[in-house]
Amino acid sequence: MANEKQREFWSGKGGDNWVEHQASMDHMLGPLGDRAIDALDPATGESILDIGCGTGSTTLAIAQRVGSTGSVTGADISTPMLALAGQRAKDEEFEHVSFENVDVQSHTFKPACFDAAFSRFGVMFFEQPADAFTNVFKTLGKQGRLAFVCWQSPAKNPWQSMAAEALGSLVELPPPAPERAPGPFAFQEADYVCDILSTAGFAAIELSNHEQTLEMYPRMGLAETVEAYMSINPALRAMIAEMPEEKRTRVVDALVDTFGPYHSDRGLVLESAISVVTARKSGD
Repeated sequence: MANEKQREFWSGKGGDNWVEHQASMDHMLGPLGDRAIDALDPATGESILDIGCGTGSTTLAIAQRVGSTGSVTGADISTPMLALAGQRAKDEEFEHVSFENVDVQSHTFKPACFDAAFSRFGVMFFEQPADAFTNVFKTLGKQGRLAFVCWQSPAKNPWQSMAAEALGSLVELPPPAPERAPGPFAFQEADYVCDILSTAGFAAIELSNHEQTLEMYPRMGLAETVEAYMSINPALRAMIAEMPEEKRTRVVDALVDTFGPYHSDRGLVLESAISVVTARKSGD
């Protein structure tokens, strides 16, 4: 099965942890996703696909833009995240929103059934990204368009790189994932993104760079913030699960010392760098 490891992770502890910290994650990522929604500029009455919709925040935000005459379909491989997304849509009485537990890389959508496709950090995990975006291309109508947001390099995102630096002398960290391997930073290279999208058939491909302050886990104490940070990071969580308690304590203390200067009532406040990517069908 395509993306089997990703499906296992996001329908297991990864998805459960995201659901637990949904409000904090939306607070952190919401402003970044809003940049891509604005770039997509959903119009009243449009039908839009939200790729990797997670717990549904972006799906509901887009639903407000397209109105009751439009529709939004959220697609994700995470069962627990979709369960929360569906409940949120029900609570807010969004009847023009639906969710599908499918893998966009391989799922057969009806051809040309969407006006546009969107994603907030949900497209970097495909094992075969060119195949996935070719599939997305086929779902779009003749004038279809695409917008998504992805992370730039870890070096430009200290919320990721600082932990590795802090723990390098304490534990044997796993080797960095190969560049372009499925994961948060798979799309850090602009040329690679352009190649994938052009191979899929897209035209008018543009990337805009943005630097923005992140507020992670607001209103949490520092120790609680570190625990939440470790739980959402798959590599850290796997390492810590196998550690004796004494070693785990040293790891936690090291992260507390590292993140302490960046922690306040606003949460863990760190800079980030993202790319907002837009593309269109040629219309030929």
